[in-house]
Amino acid sequence: MKKPAINALLSGLIGPLRLSTAEDKKASLQLNKLLTRTHLEGDPLALRPNPFSIEKSDLFQAESLSDTQKKSIQTIEKARKKKEPETQFTVFRRDLPLRDPLLPQSVASWSAGSKVDQTVGPLQGIDGRQFWFDFLPIGTFTALYKQGIASPILLFQPAKKVEGIRTRAVLSSRQIQYNLAKGGIWINARLFSPNAPEGSYTGLTIQSGTLKLSHVAKNTNKKLTLPANATIEVALTLAQQESSASDKTATTYGKAAASMSLNFPSTFSFRISGSTASIMRIGKAGWQLMGQKISLTWSKNEPLSYHPQLQRILIPFQSSVSEIVVQQPESDFNFLRNKAPLELSGWLLPLTQLNLNQPTLPEGTGQLYLRTGPGLVNSWKGLAGNGFQLSQTHFLASPGQLLLADFNVANPHASQVLELWREAEQVVPSHVQLTFPQAGPLLYLSNANGSEILMRFCDADFQVDRPVKVDGSPPSVQSKHSLLILSATSADRLAYLYDDNLIADTGEITNQDPYRPEQMALAMSNALFKVTQPNGCLLFGKVTEDFSKVYEGSLFLSFGLLAYIPTLPDPYAANLGLIRNQFRPDSAGLPGAAAASMQGWLLGKTSWSAATEGDEVEVTFHFSPLAQLFGGISLESTSDSATPAPDTSSPGNFSGTVINATNSFAMQADLENPANRLSAMSFSNSLEQVEPQAMAKFASAATPAASPVRKPLPDYGNRWEKETNRYRRDVFALLDVSTNADLFGISFDLFDRRQFRVDTERDPITGEISYSFFSLQVQGLDVVSNGENVRAFTVPQISWEPVINLSPPAPPPDGPIPGDPAGGFNYYPNDGGPTRIANNSKEKVVLAPLPLTDFLLEKRLKDTAFQAFSFFTLPFGMKAAALLTENYRFNNVDRKGGNLRETKINFDNAMQSGLQLRMDAGTPLREGDSDMFMGTTVQLNNVLDFLGNATGNSTLGGSVTDIFNREFFYDSNYPFELFKQRGVPVTRMDLSGYGASMFSNWLNTKAAVAETSQAKFDVMLGRCSHEIIQVKSILYPWAIKVVRTITLFRVSSGYVYRFDSGWRAESDGKFDFRYYVYETNPAFPGGPPENPEPQLIAVEKMAEFAIHPGLVKGLYNVSNIVETAEVAPFEENVLFAESVDQLGMEVNTPQNFDVKLQPVYFDADVEIEGATAGMQTKTTAEGEKELVPSSRILGFVQLGPKGFPLNNAALRQLVQRQGTIGGAIDCEVELVGSAQKMRFSHFDFNNSFAQNGSDPVFCLAGRGNVLLPKDGSWSMVRHERANGEVSPVPPNFGIPVIRPGKIIKDGESVKIDTPVNAVLTRIAEPLELFRQPINGTVNYGFLQSTDTQKALLLTPSFQNGLKKLLSKTPPLFVDAFRIVNTKGIFPNIGAGDDFSLQTLGEAILMKKNGSIPFDLNALQDLGQDVFELMDVQDTLNNVKEQGLQLLHNPEELFDLPTEFELIDVGEGNFRIYIEYAKKDKNGTIEEPGSLDFDINSVTESWKSKMNNIGLVIDLAGIKRLMTIRGNWDSEKGKEATYPKPDLEFAPELDPLVDLLEILQSLQEGNYGEAVQNGLQLAMSNKAGSWEYKFEASKEIPVIRFPVPDAVYNDPNTPFKLEAGLKIGAYFNAALKVTTNANELLPSAGGVLGFYGRLSVMCVSVSAATIYAIGQAEVDIAADTQLGPSLRMKFGFGAQIVVGLPVAGNVSVLFVVGAEIFIAEGIVEVSAFLLFEGHAEILGGIVSITIRIEAKGTYAKKALPGGDSRTDMQCQVTFGLDISIAFIININFTESWQEQRRIA
Repeated sequence: MKKPAINALLSGLIGPLRLSTAEDKKASLQLNKLLTRTHLEGDPLALRPNPFSIEKSDLFQAESLSDTQKKSIQTIEKARKKKEPETQFTVFRRDLPLRDPLLPQSVASWSAGSKVDQTVGPLQGIDGRQFWFDFLPIGTFTALYKQGIASPILLFQPAKKVEGIRTRAVLSSRQIQYNLAKGGIWINARLFSPNAPEGSYTGLTIQSGTLKLSHVAKNTNKKLTLPANATIEVALTLAQQESSASDKTATTYGKAAASMSLNFPSTFSFRISGSTASIMRIGKAGWQLMGQKISLTWSKNEPLSYHPQLQRILIPFQSSVSEIVVQQPESDFNFLRNKAPLELSGWLLPLTQLNLNQPTLPEGTGQLYLRTGPGLVNSWKGLAGNGFQLSQTHFLASPGQLLLADFNVANPHASQVLELWREAEQVVPSHVQLTFPQAGPLLYLSNANGSEILMRFCDADFQVDRPVKVDGSPPSVQSKHSLLILSATSADRLAYLYDDNLIADTGEITNQDPYRPEQMALAMSNALFKVTQPNGCLLFGKVTEDFSKVYEGSLFLSFGLLAYIPTLPDPYAANLGLIRNQFRPDSAGLPGAAAASMQGWLLGKTSWSAATEGDEVEVTFHFSPLAQLFGGISLESTSDSATPAPDTSSPGNFSGTVINATNSFAMQADLENPANRLSAMSFSNSLEQVEPQAMAKFASAATPAASPVRKPLPDYGNRWEKETNRYRRDVFALLDVSTNADLFGISFDLFDRRQFRVDTERDPITGEISYSFFSLQVQGLDVVSNGENVRAFTVPQISWEPVINLSPPAPPPDGPIPGDPAGGFNYYPNDGGPTRIANNSKEKVVLAPLPLTDFLLEKRLKDTAFQAFSFFTLPFGMKAAALLTENYRFNNVDRKGGNLRETKINFDNAMQSGLQLRMDAGTPLREGDSDMFMGTTVQLNNVLDFLGNATGNSTLGGSVTDIFNREFFYDSNYPFELFKQRGVPVTRMDLSGYGASMFSNWLNTKAAVAETSQAKFDVMLGRCSHEIIQVKSILYPWAIKVVRTITLFRVSSGYVYRFDSGWRAESDGKFDFRYYVYETNPAFPGGPPENPEPQLIAVEKMAEFAIHPGLVKGLYNVSNIVETAEVAPFEENVLFAESVDQLGMEVNTPQNFDVKLQPVYFDADVEIEGATAGMQTKTTAEGEKELVPSSRILGFVQLGPKGFPLNNAALRQLVQRQGTIGGAIDCEVELVGSAQKMRFSHFDFNNSFAQNGSDPVFCLAGRGNVLLPKDGSWSMVRHERANGEVSPVPPNFGIPVIRPGKIIKDGESVKIDTPVNAVLTRIAEPLELFRQPINGTVNYGFLQSTDTQKALLLTPSFQNGLKKLLSKTPPLFVDAFRIVNTKGIFPNIGAGDDFSLQTLGEAILMKKNGSIPFDLNALQDLGQDVFELMDVQDTLNNVKEQGLQLLHNPEELFDLPTEFELIDVGEGNFRIYIEYAKKDKNGTIEEPGSLDFDINSVTESWKSKMNNIGLVIDLAGIKRLMTIRGNWDSEKGKEATYPKPDLEFAPELDPLVDLLEILQSLQEGNYGEAVQNGLQLAMSNKAGSWEYKFEASKEIPVIRFPVPDAVYNDPNTPFKLEAGLKIGAYFNAALKVTTNANELLPSAGGVLGFYGRLSVMCVSVSAATIYAIGQAEVDIAADTQLGPSLRMKFGFGAQIVVGLPVAGNVSVLFVVGAEIFIAEGIVEVSAFLLFEGHAEILGGIVSITIRIEAKGTYAKKALPGGDSRTDMQCQVTFGLDISIAFIININFTESWQEQRRIA
């Protein structure tokens, strides 16, 4: 359980005191001083007895404390805080003058048997009771434990060390003795009696003593622990206590105790073994009682026991007498007589529930005890009926105090009458009749200090005349088993009468079981209470000497509160709200069954005191929460299962007098929970509040399918309910409908000022918020409550009438936008709810409208700390909450607050205006604001369609609502504040029960970014005639200041129309991101009252963006701004290093903000630098300008956060999400006067990087097509630095143009920080504005292409006014051979930035004599030198045409590299490369190569000539197998040629060439010419294509011997020889049609082949000859796909040739042969059989050939993964060839094939 605060403990302990005399005040000072040294932490119930039910009532709440007591509590707290108090005492507050465990309300379980050091009292309480405060000293003890027993068995005080005396002695090796000091010892009671209460101890005061331990105890922090088998011998010398002479007083009361003489045992010894103590020795005792002497000795043989009724340990003694004779009555109040036999005597040891952490000191040495049988008679003063015959009397005597008790006595004939009050005119006094028919306990206590107390249960019958019911009769009050306590002291005589179950008693009296209580009604001026008959009564007061009249006292009657019905004095309408639940039907279905659900208690207090004539009587009422006061009685309807009343008649059972305690000064109420709030308000927990229904979630507005999903507006109504419900909810509300209060009323609910979150904080020490349960009280006949619980209440102030919307949403694809209302009629569900004015006052106010409004006005006028809180409506879906107080406070500085006053006008004839409350706004916090209220305003999105369905739309539209509510209601970027400094944009409003009147025009002249700039309301008596809400923001990324105005206006017909201006531009888009932050005004406070200085002043700032606009100088004449649904809103959470708070003050702590931007399209005129066509002259704010029109430019309006623009990160994310942001244009531009022109198609805003490559900057780019020269084939290409690839710019891609130059502030405008002449204008990506090249860099370039070469001008740039093309990259050149090595438009050039070599990637750097032959420009490109490459012309031959001329000396030739590798498969298998020099066969350079290149569009010419170019082929290990050498020439207008190529063979081929030359010479031909003419070159490299092929081959014709052909074909020729040579290379050769992806890859290879055939005549017969034939073919090849390969084919056979003179020659050939093909992973072996017949007729005019071939092939091929397959193939081919010269040519071939996989 959480410990209550010290303040709350002190409030409950001393708060109820009433200090009326000087003696009381003096005693209070002593009390306060002692409390500063008292331990107060812990359970508050341990400090004071269980409270009566009245102590839970509002009479005892904290605010009822007197100022004196509040000051005392503060003094005690301060004293305790200055220095940690030395807690010397514990304290207990009792209600009775004497102490004894059997006497209720006199001791606590922990204080019984404990020594009291000081007592302060009696002090009177506010309810009339008297209190005594006992201070018990805290002792220091050593605890002795035994293993197996959880609690200590002894707590003792060892003697201090004194010289010569040992406090601890070693008796033997195992025994230890402790000497005990004078003081006290506590003994675990269960050692003496196992049935003693757990944790109880008995204490004795000793003079000295010893402890003998059988074992050495383990000592830990003054805790000694013995083993379980140890024994302890305790020997005590008890301190004798006798009544001092001062106790034997001659006072009237207490004589019996004062006259006693007591002798207690002087010694007491016992042994502890195990868990039991056995007594060894007890000294003698004696007693003189009422003149009779009695000697007592210990009865050794009788056991000890725990006496539950006496609540003590009983040690039996033997008595010297056998009967008790009352020889002399010794009291003037209580009368004991006769004699009785003695049944039992003994020594009683008191029990205490000891606090082991702070043990008290024991008190005395117990009591001497006697018990008698029947015979004694007891009576007291004022009792009639012969007294009580005692059946078993217990006498308990201790020094100075005597207790007499009998637990079962009765006398139905005894009675006593106590007169209560009697007013002067009252005939019969109010009185109570007491009777004693029931058997029960009788207690009498006499103390030598002059006090006596008697306690007895009785029946009571009250005859009183108040309080009265609505019919004027008093309630009946009868009780049974009521507790009566009479007290007589030297100062006063007191009477207590208490009963808490009168309803159960009535049931018993009327013999009804179960009994349903009587119901009645009590009326007040503004309430009606439906109650039960009284269930509890409490009477206490001062009594006359004869105990016949209570001359000063209080009578409390507790009524069960069934229903509280608030009323008003005048006619009214009521919404009983939650208290309607009081009238739920009962289980039987009966209406109005409030009796079945009791809500709390209504206490009627009647106080009286003696006056000159009669008594002065006062009746008051108080509320108390529901508690266990029924004693188990059910108030439900009659049923068989009704719970019976508890039995309180058993002897000694006083539980009926004990009430569960609650600290009424520190009760906690969770006001967030409706049930708990009702509990706190004295209503039943069963009551539940129904929370307002949340609005339905609205579906997104209808959009095209392609539109992004858009979120609807938040449910602002539900959010408003959530944040304000606790302040607006009503337990009930009453509205006066008469003209007396002018439709004002009241509403009620529990409130605490801390809930308003206005300058509040929790308790700095405890962190607790305490709240009293008693919100309702009765003063006189008025129900009152704290002002904070009562609100002024009236009708909604402004009618939310239907609105005709003249501005419907845009059609798709741009609209509709969520939140924008539909065109036509818009409706509202209601008028927004009632108007309430709450307040924070703790002072009481009557629950009625006129007293309440007077209270509000007076408190606002006079109380500087007073705060009123007004909840009201504004036009068309707006709600507001305003703070009304004398001063608004910010940073602990005050300024004028919102005022509340009455507007009242007096007219003639005593006519007055109705009740009207005027609210005037306070001084604004910020510069630029009109007067406004602290608080909150919300625009609800509660528009209904014509069918009454919720649409989720708002009167202000989606974007305006978002901005307005972020500023005045809820912004997710800040903690919610209901009463924020800038909350209600209203300057004045007059409230009345007939509707509000207001003419408010609130302005914010400094509104800049997502802020409201105007809120105007013209209202007359609840009808709005004119409303204007205007917001301002900024449009990204162009920095266009925009404004949007929503206007509602009433026309003469009474209809209200809505017009939405849409977003309108207030500025041009010149990237001027100015805004305001606010800082403390050093001149505040100051200024005239009518125009005071603001506390915060605006300071202009510029956003952090680094924007480089390049050629886009600004956007002007912005119009047609339309929100669009085509683009999703930008909503991200972004970290801001710098921001502003709710008030616009700068914050430099990093914080995340929710960013929301609304996409829009708009039209504008764009100023493009250098525009030469497509522009128009238009007027702007800066004068006339040449502007390019653009439409549907994309932009984003900032809706949040408010007050400051985006940062770099947010803008970067926005651009990154969109890619680029811009619009379309159509204009021709000359780039910075360079004569280079472009056709811009659009412009956009892009992300970029600062020079460090990471910091964000932003760059605008103009994009379009570059105008290129017509001569040659010019195009634009892009280079990707990551992979070095060069590719064409896509057809629809706009090439960007950028230029550095940042926007900076220039007075009231902006400018570029860098002159145009100082920087380059570049064709480059915006990302490369400052960034050094990285892998992601993309460059652009000019490419000139011809059939034989390409020239690339990369990274072009331009200087202002200089007609030259500049570049940081020298020109790159590629020839025809390099072209064929790429599949792209240009060979790979790598990163493109290393100029140290002759080449750049696969391209040739155009150098002369090893250096770059171009002039350097004065400017640099990202720190690199820039070359002037081309002269740029825009006019050729007087015609506007783009022209470029290479800037170099054409007489000097460009360098060429030595070699260029086309293909190399490795290991000498195959290689093709280019030599740019003439070399001999050994590779020695004989003459270097050179390039004659030029571009001149001015003269419309270009050329490219390369000398000494050689193509070299290595194959099959043969170096320089074939070399083709020559010059390569191309120029404009001519076909590219390779004139006069030379063909060179490797030395390894010389024998073959020589053989062929011999054969050729025999044929009388020119072989050299044949070789040259046989060279075939094929290239495909057109300028418009980038698919290149190259093939160079030489196939030497077959040489036949003998010659001519007639001789060779003659059948009689004895010897025939054929030979041929084939050599060549190819690159990217034509691909075959295949489905194999590998075969689709580009291929390159080389081949060397030789063919030979020999025919030798064997037999010749006339015209027929038989030849033996041998034939061989050998091909050696290498290919990038197959690798190196070898093919051999050879065969042997015979041929018969017959020559016929007329017909011609006929031959038949038969050959058998084999073919072998070996390549990587492939082996093929074939055998074949060939039969061929051939006939030539008429000298070859007719030729017929028949061919039959049979072939078998064995093939083994390696597969991926290491596997292989083997196939066998059989094939038969038949062929027929018939040819008739120039007429017929028939070819026919048919094959049959079978293939099987065999392995």
